[in-house]
Amino acid sequence: MKREVKILSQHIIIAALAVMVSGFIEASSIAQTGSYDIAEIEVRSTIRREELQSTSAVVIENKDIIDRVYHTMQHVLMLAPGVNFSEYGQQGTVGNVMIRGFSGGHGGDIGFYYDGIPLNDGGHADNYADTTVLIPLEIESAEIIKGPVSALYGRGNGAGTAAFQGIKRGNITRFQLRYGSFNSVDAQGLIARDDGNLHHVYAFQVFHDDGWQNNTKINRFNFSGRWTYDVSPDLELSLNLRAASGKWDEGERSASWLDPKLAWDDGSGEGNLNGGHRDRYDARFFVNYFLNKDSQVSFYFFATKLENNMAYFGWPAGYPYTSPIPITTETGDDQVGKRTAYGTGISYNQRSQVFGGHELSFTIGTDYLTEKQKRDQWHTYYSFGNKHFDHFTDTLVNLHTWSLFGELNYQITDTLKMRVGGRYDRIWGSIDTGPEHGTNPNQQNQHFSGKTLEIFSPKIGILFEPFESLSLYANYGKGFNLPGINNIQYFTMHQLKPTIREQYELGFRANPLDWLELGSAVYLAETSDDVQLNNATNALENSGSTRRKGFESYVRITPFDHLTVYADYSYQDARTVTNVAERRLEGRRVTRVPRHIMNAEVAYSPPEGFGARARYNWNSDIMLQDNPAQAVNPFYRGEDYGRLDLQASYRFNEKYKLSLDVLNAKNDRPRQGVPNAQGYFLYWAVPPTTVHLTMQMDF
Repeated sequence: MKREVKILSQHIIIAALAVMVSGFIEASSIAQTGSYDIAEIEVRSTIRREELQSTSAVVIENKDIIDRVYHTMQHVLMLAPGVNFSEYGQQGTVGNVMIRGFSGGHGGDIGFYYDGIPLNDGGHADNYADTTVLIPLEIESAEIIKGPVSALYGRGNGAGTAAFQGIKRGNITRFQLRYGSFNSVDAQGLIARDDGNLHHVYAFQVFHDDGWQNNTKINRFNFSGRWTYDVSPDLELSLNLRAASGKWDEGERSASWLDPKLAWDDGSGEGNLNGGHRDRYDARFFVNYFLNKDSQVSFYFFATKLENNMAYFGWPAGYPYTSPIPITTETGDDQVGKRTAYGTGISYNQRSQVFGGHELSFTIGTDYLTEKQKRDQWHTYYSFGNKHFDHFTDTLVNLHTWSLFGELNYQITDTLKMRVGGRYDRIWGSIDTGPEHGTNPNQQNQHFSGKTLEIFSPKIGILFEPFESLSLYANYGKGFNLPGINNIQYFTMHQLKPTIREQYELGFRANPLDWLELGSAVYLAETSDDVQLNNATNALENSGSTRRKGFESYVRITPFDHLTVYADYSYQDARTVTNVAERRLEGRRVTRVPRHIMNAEVAYSPPEGFGARARYNWNSDIMLQDNPAQAVNPFYRGEDYGRLDLQASYRFNEKYKLSLDVLNAKNDRPRQGVPNAQGYFLYWAVPPTTVHLTMQMDF
């Protein structure tokens, strides 16, 4: 402990000395260059957008968010280079999104935030983030940060961060009504009013979809209310209350409908569909106090309550797909999870001019988060649907995280700027296992606690602007993820350390002509201390490592008003460096990571009259299995696939717009999986062509 404190002190001293060469950064991004106004209520810092300038971060604005069809807000990330997405075909479960070959959503390497408050579930095994609670109309912007380069975000942000910012004030009345294939209905509304010192923002969403597979019906209801009060010119208070409820497949979730042909042909894996319901309630309170025009203090407190019920049904192991299933065969499990979380934080932000007019800005802050998650699981049997039988898991996770973060930005010269920062994260907790009232005699009630993680994550960035139209940048960032919480590895095996992520990036952005913008970035991302099973000792240890390297390029052309032509291309190579569990994997490719990703879009959006948009997303060279030890299909590539989305629209005036969207217009539905011994595929689902008609109304 003394050694760790000494190391931390050394890092702090180094960071303080680096102020002399650190830089103040002006706000901009790949998605849209230019300056940004600082929002009145800020959770993280006033330099939140400024630090993105020395990275390849992308900012997606409100107009690009509300004009597209999304199942969840995860899809927004696909508007950035180097991002790909795969669906599970399960309506109540978000899909898997990858940034530079690191997965999030279900993979846990991406941190999702709304107004600076984390959406990730730290008590879940893979740091699951449920973005279905967000209403597209209420999102002002989405910041997509690649890699652990930001000092403002810590645990679970090793691959990057998706930071959504909500609309906080204004005079807006907007409704959107959409109807589409498979009886899909999406009704959204946003009403915002500035009433003197009081600012109201209300948003709602009602969503229904019968689903393109059997037993994938879903209903979702979201509501959000925000009230911001200007106590004085220097003091603002804001309260945000949210409620989200969803139910999918609830009436029909039964193992009796399992059909291997549907599982094979319709993309539902091996019958692994699920049903369930989810209810979530959030309260968020913000305080922002301006000491003067160049300094402010921001405070927040939030509380979250979640209840989640999921049923999993799969084809039983050892049974051929053509054989009948005995009634007493175990075919799945039913899971109930209850989570409560409380968090608070405060930050101080300062801008000033020093050393003869050189700009300096800095942010220091601290966060505290406590989470409690109770999970119970019951076995289910064919053909009793979701009826509970033996209670085989009873787990209670208590997790606490305290963080201290800081970042300093200094303008060395008119053309050279630099930032330096870091985070100190301290994580501790406990796990209780049962079941207390279960029927499994092999699982005893146990309590594990006392282990504490302390880690420092440095960040640094450089921005050089030799011309007004050219920006060169470089950065380094370190981040981390915890071992599997749900598997109680972190608490029961004290030898385990966190998995470390480090990224090095070099890039440029250029705007040589009014109608031309382009940029490119190269990166190296290394992961060390991956948790693996040592076959020689039969113990888990931090012995694995991977390496990802690649580059991204984009170009945006606006030849005349209202017409935009955009394209980006990403190359990424992801490989295993060390693997004690399976030495034969060393040097092999990390699976499910496409080597090539390309996006191309042409959009014409006049203020009145007919408009159109075509977007094509292409993914290729996906290695789904690269393991010489596998008896069946040791090397297997996924199919290349391209998704073409089309939109035709007519804007009557500034108030009304009618749009017709055709998603996956080519109906490209590859089998992205590996055939098993029976010849059936284990793969993620690709939805068919769908058509959606949308009326948007602004008053």
